[in-house]
Amino acid sequence: MAVKWADDAEPRMSRATAEEIAAWGWLLIQGHAAALRDNRGGEAADMLRLARSAAVATGPLGHGDVRIATWGPATVAYKAAEQGVVTDRPDEVLEIAPRLKGGTGSEYHRHRLDVAKAYSMTRRHGRALEVLGEVAAEAPEWIAEQPYARDTLADTIARRRTLTTETRRLADLVGLPL
Repeated sequence: MAVKWADDAEPRMSRATAEEIAAWGWLLIQGHAAALRDNRGGEAADMLRLARSAAVATGPLGHGDVRIATWGPATVAYKAAEQGVVTDRPDEVLEIAPRLKGGTGSEYHRHRLDVAKAYSMTRRHGRALEVLGEVAAEAPEWIAEQPYARDTLADTIARRRTLTTETRRLADLVGLPL
């Protein structure tokens, strides 16, 4: 559906507004995510390439509708990193992550959950807990509503022998029964 909508909405770059290009870019990102999860890597790569082009054309918007306001090159980079978790290549996430430090907002926090998941996937559970703790410190209300954070924490706890006070606090925050 996102691919069809992206095709229908593809803007004429010479006349389109930044918001129209950003909306098209978001549709491409949604199509990218669906194609990745459906094991259509070539299509996913094409959509990500076009989304990068849209993000370069607009730059970060920072205004308008909540979804459009988060649009920009950093958001596309976060989604490119997410690809490593989806395709079971966590090292890709961890390779990209240092270049994406210092963001703000829900897109950045979601990316940090991908980093925590990548650490968990590579059996670096202490680092996974550290990243989850950082996100919890920055956005406690946000992380409390994220099933992905709860699942990543559950995976990490299942592979550790002892639970620290901090780990118990995180479990309470995300609603993970111990």
